[in-house]
This record gives sequence, C-alpha cells and structure tokens, in this order.
Amino acid sequence: MLGISGVDLRQLFTIFEQRDAIDLASRLDECALIAQRALVLGEPLLSYDFCTFGLGKAADHLRLQQVQCLALARSGAYEQAQQLLERLYSHGHRDEETLGILARTYKDIWLEKRPVTPEHPSLKRSQELYEESYLANGGHWPGINAATLAMYLGQVEKSKQLAAKVRDECLVARTASSGEDHWLAATIGEASLLSGDLEVARSWFQEALAQAELGDRASMRRNARLALEAQGLALKVLGSLFAPVTVAVFTGHRIDGEEQAPPRFPAWREKDVAGAIRAYIENSDAQVGFASAASGGDILFHEAMLGSGRETHVVLPAPPDEFEARSLAADSAEWSARFHSVLKSAQSVIVHSGSVSGDIGYAFNNWVLLGLARSRARQIEGNILAFAIWDGRPGLPGGTSDAVRDWQRFGQPVEWIAPLQAGRSNWNAVQIETTGSKSGRTIGSQRVVSMLFADAVGFSKLSDDQIPLFAEHFLGMVANIIEGQKELPLTRNTWGDGLYLCFATPAGAGRFALDLAEAVRETEWTKFGLPLTLSLRIALHCGPVHEVTDPVLKQREFKGAHVSRAARIEPITPSGSVYCSQPFAALCECENVSEFVCDYVGRIPLAKQFGEFPMFAVRRRQAAKLPI
Repeated sequence: MLGISGVDLRQLFTIFEQRDAIDLASRLDECALIAQRALVLGEPLLSYDFCTFGLGKAADHLRLQQVQCLALARSGAYEQAQQLLERLYSHGHRDEETLGILARTYKDIWLEKRPVTPEHPSLKRSQELYEESYLANGGHWPGINAATLAMYLGQVEKSKQLAAKVRDECLVARTASSGEDHWLAATIGEASLLSGDLEVARSWFQEALAQAELGDRASMRRNARLALEAQGLALKVLGSLFAPVTVAVFTGHRIDGEEQAPPRFPAWREKDVAGAIRAYIENSDAQVGFASAASGGDILFHEAMLGSGRETHVVLPAPPDEFEARSLAADSAEWSARFHSVLKSAQSVIVHSGSVSGDIGYAFNNWVLLGLARSRARQIEGNILAFAIWDGRPGLPGGTSDAVRDWQRFGQPVEWIAPLQAGRSNWNAVQIETTGSKSGRTIGSQRVVSMLFADAVGFSKLSDDQIPLFAEHFLGMVANIIEGQKELPLTRNTWGDGLYLCFATPAGAGRFALDLAEAVRETEWTKFGLPLTLSLRIALHCGPVHEVTDPVLKQREFKGAHVSRAARIEPITPSGSVYCSQPFAALCECENVSEFVCDYVGRIPLAKQFGEFPMFAVRRRQAAKLPI
C-alpha cells in the first residue's frame, strides 16, 4: 500500500472494496489513518464507512471513534456525533481530539441556525470545551478555535491573548517542522485575522491553501469566515483567496447514430466539443465533476476532468453492463473502451438503481446527479455549476433536453452550447418556464414517487384482546396524522402492523415520517391498554414506479422494483428511527428541503440479501435527537 499521504480518492474507494482481501481488519491503526485521509480529501461518507468497518472489529478503538465522529460532523450529522462524543467524555476521555471534536459539534449546531447569535447556549459550550482542551493538552487547533469563539462572545481581550499565544507556538513549531505543515500556516493566518492583521493573514492563508486538499481547504475557509464574522467583517475581505470550490454537474448529447436526422452531434464535431468542454472546465476552475457516462458528451466530460487531474464521479441508473447495452450498444467499440476506462479511473461509480426503468429511469438519474453534486458541494463548502452540450431543442424523455429543463426547475442555472456551434460561439444561459412539476412527474405509466414503509415494533407480542385496541388507537393516530398533513399521500395501505404510503414529493414523505415517529415516541401507550415499548421503524425511498389500478383492491397502486427496495430498508431501520436511501436524500437536495436533514449512517446490507447500500437517518433541523 502507498504511504497514506499519497493515496488518492480512487485508491481509497478501491481499498474499501478490497478491505477483506487485504485484511484491513488486522491493521486498525492504519484503517484510522486511511479514514483520516478520506476526510482530508473531502469525503466524510467514505471516512465514516472505514471507521464503521474498523469499529466492527474493535468497538473500543479510540482513534477510529474520534475520526468517525469527525466524519459525522463534516457530513452534517452533528447531533449523532455529539451523542457519541459525550459518551466518550463521560467515560473520562479528555484528550485533545475528543474535546476538540466534541466542541466542534456544539459549534456546528450553533451555526446550523442562521443568522448566528452569541446568545445560543451551544456557542458558549463550544468555546468552553475548546479552551478546556487547549489548557489541558495544548494543541494549536483547539486554541485558535477557542480564540475565535471568544471573539464571537464579546470576550475581545481573551480572544486576542489566546490568538497571540497560539500564533507564537505555531511559529516555533513551524521552525521545527521545516515549514511544511499547512495547518500551522492556516492557524497563524487565523490568529492574524483575530489580531486585525489582514494582509499578514492573507499571506499565511495563501501558503496554507497551496498545500491543502479539498477537505482541508473547506475547513480553512469555514474557520476564516468565522474569524471575520466575529469581528463584523465579510469573507470578501480576503478577496478571491477563499473562493468556494466549484462542483460541476454535466449533461450532454450522445454521439449521433447513422439514422440521426437532422444532425445533432455528428462524430466529426467530437474534437471541437471536447475542446469546448475542456475550456469551460478550465475557465470555471471546476475541481469536482458529476455526470453519467453515455457515449458522446458524458464521456468527453469525464475524460476532460481526469486529463487535468480533477475529481470526477460517474452516476448510473443501472449496473454498468446494462447501462452499456442501452447507452453505448449502437456505438463503436472505441466508445465502449473509453466507457470502461472512465469507470476505472473515476473517483467513484455510483449505481443507484437495479435497472434503468425506461425513459423515466434516465430522468430520475438526472435528478440524482444534481442531488449528489449539491451534497458534495455542501460537504466541501463549494458551489454548483451546471453546463450542457445541448442543441437547444426538445428531445427524448430523460435525455439531455429533459436534464437541462429539470435542473432549471430545481432552481439550478444551466449554461449550454450546441455541438454544431462548439468553439464558434459563446455559451448560452437557459431561459425556460420554471413553474410546474419538479420530482413528481410522469412519463407513460411511470411516475417518480416517495415511498414510506413502516412496521410497528412489538406488534407480534400483542394479545388477541389488544388487536382491536391497536387498530383503534395506533392506526387511528396514524389516520389523524395523515389528515393533518400539508401534502396528503397519493396512496395509503396497511396490513396488520405494516404501513405503505406514497407521496408526490420527498418533502411530504419526510415530514409525515417525522410527525409519525415523534407521535409514537411521545404517546403513553399503556393508557390505551397497549405495551409501553410499542415503537415504529420507518423507511423512505424515492424512485420510478408504475401507476396501476389494482384489480383486486379496485384502487390506484404504485408497483415496481423500487417498491421492493423501499420495503427492504424498513427491517434494518432501528426502532424509533426514520431511515432513507441515497436517492431519497439526493431528491431532498434537489428540492432544497429545509425542514429536515438526512445524516449518513453508513453502507448497510438490506433485508433478504438485497445488497449493501448507503443509508441515512432523517431528523428535523434543531430537533430532538433520534435514537442511535
């Protein structure tokens, strides 16, 4: 294995896939270093997966627990990280990492509610924990965080004294380290900000950023913003130095087949289109990319990103073999070889469905693409740039034209250029009607819906006399909550203790799921003659399904492979919790859902050997904690 500092993102994904073959379980210290490397590269979800694997072998490995909590915090799961760290704190752990990361979770919870105010109790607790860590253990990063938050609390003299002390310690440490530690330079820069030396801070940050990877750059940008905000200054004071990383999401026409008339993307335009894509990437300085991998524009995009050493991710609506048969079969063997080369070289290949599901499967893939790109941008404090190789005309359902229009409807500006005009004219801004349906659209008999499966934990232990009470009080409560929703379900069904409902949007499904989970958790069931421990598991998933009329039930139903996947998530959901799939979380990003968040909980095998998939816990913002 390479030295950990030299491992790139693609190699990290490969190591995780081969974790059993390389016997990573016997090298848990190295596993922790690899998980830390994933954080440096801005991949907290992959870092979490490594930690979860290692902790499955040794649950008390302290460093793995610490990195796992930092991965949770960087992915947005602040409360879950905080619960785990408070447990370590209560067991007597007062080391720099435990205290510092715990302090960070309080800071994150404070920052989640904008605009931030110094009155929030989490701010004071965070500052105290950072200062406790610094006084007990030393450490530059707890010290500078304690100084920045003290400034926010109005403790100006304390802030400046702490910052000056930390700066002097970093200068000494920098001499010992031959000036190669980018975090030392960043910390000196932040201390200079707190002292009011903006130009000195700029020079130190320039040095630090020149050495930093995406994950560290995001942390530096975030810390600098806080130090400036604490003094009533805006981040623009430092100009373009802390410009957010650009995450590009791309769509483009396939290369024309022989039957294409009029020509849209003829093969003889490939070189010009490739040049236009490369120039756009360079001019926008896109560092991270997301696209599918059909022949033509998609593959040219990935090749351009890879050719300039940038990070790129392939997102497919079906396993590669099926996708190749559908999206490259009519093209040359050369395109097939380039397809496999891109899959081999990209940082990740994300397959979110078991099959394409017709035209709507491609449309759904476009939505997942945008959602994943937005999620990645959030993790690294970046911004989104969408562009397309498009002829400007309507096309087939689920194609490039649909992607451009759907992204615009999701509030994402898109720039485009026609293949026949590439290199000859400027890029165009999309101008379309943005009202109308978003994720709740229909193509033929298929529709993308948000599905909810739920199961009452403890139902099988009810006595026969308790069944009528369950129907009256438990199911009656479910019915009342449904009728009180802003968005009613499209369909609803029950069997025994099971619930199956479909909603037009992920926001509607998530809102109902959290209302239901909280109501079940807060009800004293013994008042109704039911067990105190009666609880509920709730699972959420999005995907294209067929809308049919069930001839037995004489009512509308949604059926298909994605219904089966949603059903397999429910049995692995912890009692009292709400879990969702990656596509559901991605659609929430597309819809800009703000009422709740989806916290990553790892890759989990689904019920009945359905496969291993990324799972997320759904929680309200600033709400009560879900059970772990």
